[in-house]
Amino acid sequence: MHDEDSIHAISNSLMMLLPYKDPLYRTQIHTTQGILYSPKTPLELIKELIISHNFSTYEGRRKAISQKWDLQQNAPIPIDHRRFICAIPTKSPNAWECIWVFYKAIKKIKKGPNKQAILYFCNGDIETLPISYYKMKQQWRKAGNILAQMIMEDFHNGFLY
Repeated sequence: MHDEDSIHAISNSLMMLLPYKDPLYRTQIHTTQGILYSPKTPLELIKELIISHNFSTYEGRRKAISQKWDLQQNAPIPIDHRRFICAIPTKSPNAWECIWVFYKAIKKIKKGPNKQAILYFCNGDIETLPISYYKMKQQWRKAGNILAQMIMEDFHNGFLY
């Protein structure tokens, strides 16, 4: 995966972007079809997705979402709200260990033995993440709320698919 068109093409099947320690690759990309690798960081890929879907910058999108919904930190970032593509950070997006999880890929979240979040994905994959169950559930709900409100605004403004 080496160009913007590639990440845009698979955006509908994204599940997670994980930081990856490797001399060549910096991100492990989990999709509904399998795992890919990128020399770009997860945040760089998120920034490319936002530009390719919204013709906007990550910084502008994050600022707008934070102001509109009064979110102070780690705000979920809608990439394509009409297709429910929303990136959810597990930590500060600037932290190297931040994992980005995609809203539409998650089927349910359960609590693990150490109170970690266990994510059950729509394709049957299961992943335990280094984030508390409570925090992940809260992030997932924030993302769902943002997406629902954006779709309602589309409806009220006369935009129908």
